[in-house]
Amino acid sequence: MIVDQDFIDQYTKLLIMQYYDKPKAKAEIEGVAGEFSKVYGFFSAFMNEFDLDDATGDRLDIIGNIVGFNRIVPNSLAKYFFGFDGDSTAKGFDDLFSIVDSAPLKDLFALDYTDTQLSDNDYRTFIRAKIAKNIVKAYMVSDGQDSIQDITPLIFGDMAYVLDSYNMSMTLYLPFNFDSDILKVAQESGLIPHAQGVGYKYVSGKFDSFGFESDPNALGFGDLSDDLVGGSFAEIYS
Repeated sequence: MIVDQDFIDQYTKLLIMQYYDKPKAKAEIEGVAGEFSKVYGFFSAFMNEFDLDDATGDRLDIIGNIVGFNRIVPNSLAKYFFGFDGDSTAKGFDDLFSIVDSAPLKDLFALDYTDTQLSDNDYRTFIRAKIAKNIVKAYMVSDGQDSIQDITPLIFGDMAYVLDSYNMSMTLYLPFNFDSDILKVAQESGLIPHAQGVGYKYVSGKFDSFGFESDPNALGFGDLSDDLVGGSFAEIYS
C-alpha cells in the first residue's frame, strides 16, 4: 500500500511547539500517520475502483450483482450456421488445409441463440439501463422522473425513440446501423420499460427510409445510376 506523504505532513504540522523539533516525537507521529494514510488510501481507491464510469472486471461484476444484472445473459447471442451468400447470419464451408470463417449445418433441434458474456463497455451500458429501469415510471415522458423516453437512448443510442400507438402497443425506432444482438440482450433481460399489458414493435431504419407521399420524412424509389437517390427499407424486428 502506498504511503501518502502529504497526509503524514498534515499531522506532523500539528505537533505543539515544544515537540516540533523533537526527532522521536516527530517519528512517532509519522509512524502512526503513515498507517492511517494506508487506510485512507485504501478507502480512496475503493471509491474509485467501484465508480461505474471507471470500474472494470470483477469490480464491475460486483456493481452488476448489486443492481441485479449479470454479465452473462442467457439465450441472447445468435448462433452462426452454414448458409449461402447474402445471409449476414450465415457462414460458409470449412477448409481441410487452412483456417477459414466457417460454421456447422444447423441441427433440427439446435437452439438459435446461445449465452452472451458482455464486454466491460457493454456491461457498463446495461448496468446503467438496469439502474434506470429500477426507478423509471412507465410513462412516455415524465417531468422530474425518469421515463421511457429517457431510458431508451441509454441502451440504443441518441437516435432511438419510442412512439405510443394508442392501441396497447408502442413502437421502438432504432438507428439504421443498429446491432440486433443489443436488442436481444435488452429483451431477454427485461430492460425495456413499458406499462403493464403494453407490447412493443421494433423498427430499425434511417429517418429518410423509403415511404409514401403522406410521410414528410420518407424518400421515394432509388436510381440505378445514383446511390444518393431514394431511401432504404426499414427493417421490422419481432
